[in-house]
Amino acid sequence: LNWADRSFAISYSALAMIHQERILFEYKMEGLDTRSQSSLSAGTAEYDRLPAGSYSFKVKAVDALTGDVLGERALPITIRRPILLSWGALALYAVLLSILALLLVRYQKNRKSRRIAQERLDNFIRFAHELKTPVSLIKAPLAALDKDSSLSPQSREPVSTALRNADRLMGMINSLLDLRQDDAASRQLHFEICDLEDYLGESLNAFLPIARHKGIALTYAVANGLDKVPIDHEKMDHIIQNLVSNAVKYTETGSVTVTAEPAGRSWNCKYGIRASAFRQKCAPVSFTAESGRPTLAM
Repeated sequence: LNWADRSFAISYSALAMIHQERILFEYKMEGLDTRSQSSLSAGTAEYDRLPAGSYSFKVKAVDALTGDVLGERALPITIRRPILLSWGALALYAVLLSILALLLVRYQKNRKSRRIAQERLDNFIRFAHELKTPVSLIKAPLAALDKDSSLSPQSREPVSTALRNADRLMGMINSLLDLRQDDAASRQLHFEICDLEDYLGESLNAFLPIARHKGIALTYAVANGLDKVPIDHEKMDHIIQNLVSNAVKYTETGSVTVTAEPAGRSWNCKYGIRASAFRQKCAPVSFTAESGRPTLAM
């Protein structure tokens, strides 16, 4: 029977038997009733809203005078589960609950990771804020010294380099502080038309003192047609500084060369290390800005 038909009635009687007044009926729904019920006449057994499962309705006719069993019948009955409680549905519920539990665990882990990352970022930003004051105190005397007309060109060059690096450091600190105000906006690119040769020359000047100290030649070359290109100064500064810094750091002898060349609708900025000890260890790295979306490839 379907779940909707779990309420029903079963009629019983003894046909073609003499002495009907001596017949005693005993019936029982096995799987539901704990004991048999008796009736001195034919009748009806009613059952209301049986649970899903298998049953057997048994009825027998007994001679009330002699106790002999005159006849016995059994009717198997199965009540099917509703669709929402079928074994397939229960298995689906178990799978969905497992997925939900897994997603909940992952959500908790991600939430914890984000909280830890945010705490680290907050600590780093606090450190950057505390660093801003001493950098400002360093910039002030450097700026005054750079404006001193009594300095010789040889003395002015390292002062100007130090002042530019102090300005760049202050810019990095301000960028870190801006993360707190608008993290989403800080990820956007802001392009400006730039003279690439002047930009590379100014960027590499910051590494000339350490390159000279190590006896490394630091050069750059810009191909024709790349006089004016769109770049994001802040993002490009980070890339050039990281790449050239590593190149100078890990080059003991030889040279570091930065080249810019056209590549279809994009342009590549590459650096190569020319040194016998590193020829087999270092590979050129390229920065490509194409369709306004820069990518870093190695």
